[in-house]
Amino acid sequence: MDYRKDIEEKGYVVLPNLIEEKACNDYKVLLEDNHEIYAPKYAGNTGAAGHGLDNKSLEKTVYNLHNKDLSFFELFEHQEVLKVLDFMLLEGSYKDAEPYYLYNNMARCPLLGSPGQQLHSDSRLPGINYCIVANVLWALDDFTFDNGSTRIVPGSHKIKEFAEDGKIYDE
Repeated sequence: MDYRKDIEEKGYVVLPNLIEEKACNDYKVLLEDNHEIYAPKYAGNTGAAGHGLDNKSLEKTVYNLHNKDLSFFELFEHQEVLKVLDFMLLEGSYKDAEPYYLYNNMARCPLLGSPGQQLHSDSRLPGINYCIVANVLWALDDFTFDNGSTRIVPGSHKIKEFAEDGKIYDE
């Protein structure tokens, strides 16, 4: 399936049901176990100021999934996801073949009562005309308003300025 239109217009694409429910549950258990082991070792940053994106005190986070369990490579190397990434990141690169790499692989789960993150651009470079960063998000639970799901703003990849710190956006 070709997802170019969704990527170009909305800035994202949803690939439903890429892994089975049992695998989702296995990953959740694995992440919970790893959070219990590693969270006490992470540097505290509850004093992070400004936009609050660096304050991880109201979420469960597990960093560097590649060295936690080899099963995470099934996600990193999923062929359907790689097809989308190839379209997004190879096209326009040197000879349309410049390799891209996995930069940040982590899991995060906002805790109940978390106020949510500041609206932000993950590329940190608003208004550029080509894709230099692509995020892959694996939803192991259904995304609902009540469970702290990630907010995605269709078309926001075309906005040429940063979101205003502290501002609540209705749209």
